[in-house]
Amino acid sequence: MRMTKLHESYLHDLSDDGIDGWLEKHRRYAKSEALAQFSAPPLRWANLIHDDRLMRRRALKQLSYRVPCRSFARFVYQYLIRQGFREGRAGWTYCRLLARYEGFAQDELRKLQKASSPSMSGQSRG
Repeated sequence: MRMTKLHESYLHDLSDDGIDGWLEKHRRYAKSEALAQFSAPPLRWANLIHDDRLMRRRALKQLSYRVPCRSFARFVYQYLIRQGFREGRAGWTYCRLLARYEGFAQDELRKLQKASSPSMSGQSRG
């Protein structure tokens, strides 16, 4: 694959179906991501400082699922740290959508964890 530098702005749409289409597509992605996270091996802390960039990235992603208020943290990262605010209203909307996606993934992961944990309702109370 040959890579070149863009010499003008790159115009892209969130989705041909608008925001609703984007959200529906990302709900599916979130289910897939939650399943991958649920079935992933436990976090190896040494991978956070691994020489391989991909190993570090995967470890950081696993660690990110332990961050409280993960969707809000994603919004802060994208909007403030990555300067999404510089894009105006479009940046605001996109950063909010990314935060919602993280919320979808977190909700799906909770559902998987709840479904796999032993239920207290089936046990007798004595």
